[in-house]
Amino acid sequence: MEVTCPNCEMSFSENSMESRFGLLVCSNCDHRFKPKLSGNTSLPSIYTVANEGSDLVIRKKWYRKIWVLAFSANFAAWFLFLLCISFIPHKREDGEFVLIIIMGLICFIMAYLVILYLFGVTEIRAGRTGIDVTYAAPFPVPFLKNISLPLNSLEQIFCHQKLSTANRGKQAITYDISAVLKSGDTAKIDNVETWEEGKAVEAILEKHLGIEDVAVEVGYGI
Repeated sequence: MEVTCPNCEMSFSENSMESRFGLLVCSNCDHRFKPKLSGNTSLPSIYTVANEGSDLVIRKKWYRKIWVLAFSANFAAWFLFLLCISFIPHKREDGEFVLIIIMGLICFIMAYLVILYLFGVTEIRAGRTGIDVTYAAPFPVPFLKNISLPLNSLEQIFCHQKLSTANRGKQAITYDISAVLKSGDTAKIDNVETWEEGKAVEAILEKHLGIEDVAVEVGYGI
């Protein structure tokens, strides 16, 4: 998505601009601004949005084809190797049983991740009491904790950029949807892959909860 700076009127790709606390920073004049989305801002097909009584429910599937294929390929490779050393007759070496156990654990982890990415769902429920984020999967997901944000504690919702170091030292850009609380703290709601996706979820939540969309002041700590 291209974004135009309202100060110098230069256009840039969203991924080439610094983004923090819901504001973009123009790389030409350093002006900070909250961009207006243009073009198609509808959510990707992994999302469904529904009204359930007075609640608005956003559900996001975890399914990503590339991850499912990667974990499936790893599982298949390790599982075939495990079958070979377990059932093909050969002279057992010292420590081979330990290796079989380790490989079995790796196969289990790979299968676990494949099933999570196939069937896992994040549910964001916005209602009279606030925002509740829950995670549904065929198996327990110990590294994800449900989130509950009371409505009377919410000040603003915003999307901001996250940078992480990927393979070979390259920076990967993702985005978080977070809430500014009246206490001055911030709380993460969900993570998304693109700025437009994050801004679309933000706009849906703010409209349903009656929160005015304003720029978040720089200085809130994440």
